[in-house]
Amino acid sequence: MVNALLEFQAVIDKKQQYAEQQHDTEQFFKELSSSKTKFDKIAEYYGRGLFSSIGDFIVQQNEK
Repeated sequence: MVNALLEFQAVIDKKQQYAEQQHDTEQFFKELSSSKTKFDKIAEYYGRGLFSSIGDFIVQQNEK
């Protein structure tokens, strides 16, 4: 039971880390420019769900 709880906490922590990185476009473009295979880097970020709310972010920025 303790192992399952620790694994679950690790997943939650990683998800929170990804959420915090979601709007860090500078890091994304830095990694993208240094990557040999651009598609793989984009797929990695997409797989993390980092583009999931980009539309909401753009709308919020335009409202300011």
